[in-house]
Amino acid sequence: MADIFQEVDEEVRREQLKKLWDGYGILLIAVCIVAIAAVGAWRGYEWWQGKKAAEAGAAFENAVSLAEAGKHQEADAAFAKIATDSTAGYRTLASLREAAELAQMWFGNWPRCGPVSFWLIPHLIRKCGRSSNR
Repeated sequence: MADIFQEVDEEVRREQLKKLWDGYGILLIAVCIVAIAAVGAWRGYEWWQGKKAAEAGAAFENAVSLAEAGKHQEADAAFAKIATDSTAGYRTLASLREAAELAQMWFGNWPRCGPVSFWLIPHLIRKCGRSSNR
């Protein structure tokens, strides 16, 4: 006798789930698809940002190696390109390094200037027409 009640109870549950699925099944599938698409888009955006940062890092490293090799005009041009075309962090770094390269070209070994260099860098950045607050 208990088996009959159990079978009826299971059948009632099955019918309730079927009604629920018929009413909201498409909505549930749509929500799952949107969630998967959103996660995919986010991961794609993170990959793209990482790729751009890697390219900017390589360009900055190349410009630094030019500066260390004594090719100040080429380094200045490379830093200027990075300061206009790169990601925000590298734009700021490139603006500062570009100002340092200009100081190096104008004043020779500029760290010997001491406290004057702290005054000089912002003026050189303004002279380059760039701001470090990008």
